Amino acid sequence: MCYRIKAYDFESLITLCKKNKIVPLSFETIFILRIHRLTYTSLFTIVETSMNYFSKLSTLVMLLFATTGIIAQGKTSPSNFDQAAIYKSIASTNTGEINSALASLKEATLKEKEAYEGVLLMKKAGLARNAKEKLANFKSGRTRLEAAIKNDAANVEYHFLRLIIQENAPNIVKYKNNLKTDAELVRTSFKKLPPAVQQAVKDYSKKSKFLNPGDF
Repeated sequence: MCYRIKAYDFESLITLCKKNKIVPLSFETIFILRIHRLTYTSLFTIVETSMNYFSKLSTLVMLLFATTGIIAQGKTSPSNFDQAAIYKSIASTNTGEINSALASLKEATLKEKEAYEGVLLMKKAGLARNAKEKLANFKSGRTRLEAAIKNDAANVEYHFLRLIIQENAPNIVKYKNNLKTDAELVRTSFKKLPPAVQQAVKDYSKKSKFLNPGDF
């Protein structure tokens, strides 16, 4: 009858065997059975705790990845970036549109981010009415654009962006010393530019004194 008791229910086994006098249980036998009971109980507790831990850990990891995905969706990455929209903002005379473009770049993860911000800030400076604001925005924008060019001097788009600014900058800011070299680089490396930038170059060449539509 003892064999019907669950293997890990040792207290029931001991009680049943004593009650029915099926087998004489010495003190040593009872002690061993209780030791085994404690061992099994501890084992089951450890397994259950481990399962709960890994279950919670798995849930935490899933939540972490889900949160990361949500955050990433709110940022502008190279795959979903609209270059044409940036150039539209650069050509705009609406401060609100320029501010909107700057806001979209704030959380962007683009290598061109610094250059775009620099150009937009200098364009914004040209639209500001306050002299102090004009100077502050222009200096900040110039610093950003020049830093981008210094870090990647072979980037033809950066030189095109500088050409746009220098050709339209007032003489008082003394920022016109790269016009000819930048224009020449844009002409000779035009085919290396992305389609959206090529279109921006063509559009700008229609009103530029350093670039002509026939060059492209």
